[in-house]
Amino acid sequence: MAGLEPPRCPTCPARPWLWKDTTTAAPDRPDQWRWYCTTCRARREPGFAERMAFTYQPVPAVPAPVRPGRAVPRG
Repeated sequence: MAGLEPPRCPTCPARPWLWKDTTTAAPDRPDQWRWYCTTCRARREPGFAERMAFTYQPVPAVPAPVRPGRAVPRG
């Protein structure tokens, strides 16, 4: 992902880059993280596109479509 930069803080006048806060990350948990500003200390939820671009193992946005004529497994 060459050239991919994190977003900048929308509230700080200097507009520093936001950090990916992974303090709650663990191998047995899904990749849940927030953007963190080291200047104003604000945290914000990443948008869908940001989560997909910056997450180690992105989760599919929607389930794969079912093709007509195929059996759908019931759970």
